[in-house]
Amino acid sequence: MSPLLLAAALSCAASAADPRGEHVVTLLVTAQSWDPGQPWVKGPPGGRGGSATVVPTPAGPRLLTSASMVTDATHVRVVKGGSSEEVPVRVDTVDREQNLALLAVDAPGFFEDLRPARLARRPLTEGEVTLVRWRGSQLESAEGRLSRPTVIDSATGVVDMVALRVNSGLSGGGAGEPAFRGKELVGVAFGKLGEELSVVPAEHLRAWIGQVQAGGAPWSGMLGLSTQSLRNPALVTWLGLDRARGVLVTQVPRGSSACGVLRRGDVLLSLDGLPLDADGNAPHPVYGPLYHEQLLALKRDGERVPIEVWREGQVQALELPLRAFTGAHLRVPEDLDQPPSYLMAGGLIFRELGDGHPARSPELRVEAALGPMDPDDPGRRVVVLAGVLPDPYNLGYHGRGDLPVVRVNGQLVDGLDDVAAALRAPQGGFHVIDLRPSQGPFEVVLDAEGLDAATRRIAAAYGLPEVQRLGPPPPPVGPPCEAPPAG
Repeated sequence: MSPLLLAAALSCAASAADPRGEHVVTLLVTAQSWDPGQPWVKGPPGGRGGSATVVPTPAGPRLLTSASMVTDATHVRVVKGGSSEEVPVRVDTVDREQNLALLAVDAPGFFEDLRPARLARRPLTEGEVTLVRWRGSQLESAEGRLSRPTVIDSATGVVDMVALRVNSGLSGGGAGEPAFRGKELVGVAFGKLGEELSVVPAEHLRAWIGQVQAGGAPWSGMLGLSTQSLRNPALVTWLGLDRARGVLVTQVPRGSSACGVLRRGDVLLSLDGLPLDADGNAPHPVYGPLYHEQLLALKRDGERVPIEVWREGQVQALELPLRAFTGAHLRVPEDLDQPPSYLMAGGLIFRELGDGHPARSPELRVEAALGPMDPDDPGRRVVVLAGVLPDPYNLGYHGRGDLPVVRVNGQLVDGLDDVAAALRAPQGGFHVIDLRPSQGPFEVVLDAEGLDAATRRIAAAYGLPEVQRLGPPPPPVGPPCEAPPAG
């Protein structure tokens, strides 16, 4: 028997022994990430492997996996169990905040011998499950136990997620592997720590798939509030409360769901009908105590959520219109799914803090610690002089880097597009860049007439394919929130 026929026979035998193998495929991903020090350069290609689960959608079968599987992907292929044929995959939908992705396969007849998995009809938080995956021509399965629901970082976004924990001895893997209870899909794994997998529950998957395929936007955001616990008895009495309950609102960022509804000094008492304790936790009917942010996991953009607040000595019933507030909205953005932006002018490399450029200097660590978005500062981004490519044109500034930029040619800047615009308006034949190091103001002054020639020469010498990549602007944050009450 030929090797291909033998592999097909083994695959059929494995699927007959465990029909859940018809729901699972293997993903092979080639990826290249950007060099953080040289944002115009990609690092060497690398490979990763994982699993995907066939799920039903109104548009036909799709492959469900984690967003982390296809991050920075340049080539994605799928292999059906026991086959050696690699079939190209098209990335259909990626939700970095929920760490979920749907993939499409355009090859005719690909899904003929596969079956979409049936999502569990009711939420499960305890008991035995079976993890299934293909390893070459062998279908592997391992028993696991749901240990407890938990809240975990999505790994590709800033929004925390409700996840199930599964203890299993299945070695390696963890990306996109499905967990079954009998014939029903309980959830899909998106991470592993030691012997414990983090699994997105079927209840969440059903809502997410339905919203994506209906053309709607799944709720992939956070309230964005800054709050303070009310454990201190003196603080509780000072606020006029009868007992310790709810959380004190200390900051309401522009663009968040609470902007224009909640104010600094409010006490958030309940969310979506569930009372909050003094730490901001509420008794979820399925997953137990959850921090108030996670109560919104199955909501949709635009949905109105009832809340109760303590304001000016009385309880008030209000509504929050949900607006996604994600890592892209932050003044120091996190986990943007796009190539890092930069601008090189005369050898000076300008970046935006958080856009693939970490806070390494003391000055930038202070900027990063200022909070998601200061309500008193409408600045969109923190612009950074990331470094200087040495050249006679920029002599005297070599070695400068990781410093916040305040003004360029007298114009305040809060984005790379502002830097590009300001460089078109020199001051008296010079370009003047004001920096803010901790030891005091510092100015970079360059000859305006020689800038363009120096930029071209330096780009050629250091191998820059282009001198700027500005990327899309940050999402609009809307008008300022309601002013806090006096006092």
